[in-house]
This record gives sequence, C-alpha cells and structure tokens, in this order.
Amino acid sequence: MVEADRIRGTVAQLCTEVMDVVGQATGPGPLTGSAAHARAVADLQVYLRQHHGHRDDTRLGAALLTGETDGGWTW
Repeated sequence: MVEADRIRGTVAQLCTEVMDVVGQATGPGPLTGSAAHARAVADLQVYLRQHHGHRDDTRLGAALLTGETDGGWTW
C-alpha cells in the first residue's frame, strides 16, 4: 500500500503540473476548439479528483514514520 500511495501521489502531482503548464502555454483554444483535447482534460481531471491528496499523504507519512512499509524501499 505504501508504494501504491507514493506512486499515486507522484502521478497526481505530475499530471496537475502538466495540465497547468499546458493550459498556460496554449490558453483556452484547445479546450474550446478540440473536442478530443477537452475530453482528455476532463478525463484527467476526474482521475485526479480520485486522489485524496492530503489524506493519502498523511497515511503515507504515518506508515513511513512507524516503519509499516510493504517490505520495499523507504525514503
């Protein structure tokens, strides 16, 4: 579970950063002029909403502090 939380958090953070950068670089054009792009952005936003950021990070931090890892690597 610890590794899954790490990966999920990293992916969510990177996706959010990419959406911000792309949105700033392209402006509203692709969202209004490309149905495929608008759908992809909407789908990604739904995926990101499934990540419970702070709650998941809190659980991950507690697991790392108490040594409750999956037997994998730790930071």
